[in-house]
Amino acid sequence: MRPTALTSLDAMRERDLAGRARAIEAIVLGRLRALACGTGGNVIRLLPPLVIDEPLLHDALDVLETALRGVR
Repeated sequence: MRPTALTSLDAMRERDLAGRARAIEAIVLGRLRALACGTGGNVIRLLPPLVIDEPLLHDALDVLETALRGVR
């Protein structure tokens, strides 16, 4: 297993657990390593690689943006 950088964002205000589950599912299906965490499940923990090239980073951010837009 490669070393990763752990980061998280408190991004989901929606109280609907199904909406949060859809967002996490979309992120994982987009091939990003992520977990739902926090007391309300509103924090997304991302596990990106320590070394990443810029095009791959932009692809990952597109996946994240698309997933979060679907939760509004």
